Amino acid sequence: MSASWAWPARAQPADAAPMRTELLKTGLFLISGGGANSLLRLSAQGLILVDAKFDASYRALMAQVRRANRIADLPLRVLLLTSADASHSGGAARFLAAGVPIVLAAGARGAVSAAPPASSPSSASSASSASSTGRGGAAPAVVAVDRQYDFELGGAKVRMLAFGPARGGGDGVVWFPDLKVVAVGELYTAGAPQPVAAEGGSIAAWSAALDQVLMLDFDLAVPGSGPPVRRAELEGLRARLAARADAPGG
Repeated sequence: MSASWAWPARAQPADAAPMRTELLKTGLFLISGGGANSLLRLSAQGLILVDAKFDASYRALMAQVRRANRIADLPLRVLLLTSADASHSGGAARFLAAGVPIVLAAGARGAVSAAPPASSPSSASSASSASSTGRGGAAPAVVAVDRQYDFELGGAKVRMLAFGPARGGGDGVVWFPDLKVVAVGELYTAGAPQPVAAEGGSIAAWSAALDQVLMLDFDLAVPGSGPPVRRAELEGLRARLAARADAPGG
């Protein structure tokens, strides 16, 4: 059974849009409003957050995180970003300042300003740096992913796939294989696909990125905005991209 709630209007900070939290699967919550969709994954050793919304939404987002975490009272261990767009990454610097390490696609590295030097792992070998909060020790890491990054935290397995230019310049997806859920960020749209050419995005690169996503085992995809969609919707977008590529001038 799913559950959802929204903070009363009087409990919302003045600078943040109202948010809504709903349970998607056991231990996985969708937080909508205040920017792009965020996912919160609970694990035995702490919390995993996907996407940070607008900077002005930081306090409201953390209020939703605390509410979802009210029983376990676990610390936030890592933030993953699927896009450099401000609706996804605007609050990232605040999380970093609070000691939360960040994992993002190498092409989105500019989304985190004034951050410590980045590392560029391709496997789980550097996962320990992504699960350290940095409190009382070294500064928290910013992990820039070139292709693939796997780690496990408290029994929760996570894979981030990063693409060069796809729809835009720094798209990535976050896959929770045990739950069969993937956060696809800006790689899904229900409308006409519009790549961000100024960032190097293109129909061909977007199609190639979706081909990689569709190789994953999932039954639910969470886009940057709007409700979760099924595999069939991503396949439909892939078909629309192919039609655009085949059209005259496409």
